[in-house]
Amino acid sequence: MIEMLGVLAIIGVLTVGSITAYSKAMRRHLLNKQRQQISYILSAIETHYDELKISSTTDSFSTPVFINLGWIPQEMIKDNSVSDVFNNKISVIGDYTRHFLHLPIYITNKNAYEQCVNLYQTITQFRSSLWLTFVSRTGSSYSPTNYYYGDRFCGTGMHCIRDLTLPKISQLCHACDDYDQCILYLNWK
Repeated sequence: MIEMLGVLAIIGVLTVGSITAYSKAMRRHLLNKQRQQISYILSAIETHYDELKISSTTDSFSTPVFINLGWIPQEMIKDNSVSDVFNNKISVIGDYTRHFLHLPIYITNKNAYEQCVNLYQTITQFRSSLWLTFVSRTGSSYSPTNYYYGDRFCGTGMHCIRDLTLPKISQLCHACDDYDQCILYLNWK
């Protein structure tokens, strides 16, 4: 009887360890998928942004247009809106008068901090085309100290995306801590 209890205890410990390892592996898979999805959109914008700037209609800066052009992965399109693998809503918003493209990512589920860090690490690869990026809690005001500018727009005394390190990204993403809702803004000009 004691031997059987020992075997059951060992099986229980192995099962708990397996479940924990599986959960971590699944989380890592989802974060990698999120990076792929966002990279796909950012790559399309980076490749085609000059064409968008030439356009003289407000329709060139909208989610439906990006969907029709194939610049958003099919798996992200749900009921004519766009969401990443974590169901975070993503919009494409344009301001024709200022030739401004705005891409907010609404991080609205648990582990928002971890997703924010993951997204910032992805964004740094596209710093040459970005105008600026910042993160904000939902409903709060924007803070200029939170703004990080892309390579073409970053000057002396400004925060540059190229200077973002993991500790700085971590500090920026604390806007999402214990709140589970924040918005990561990406802007092109």
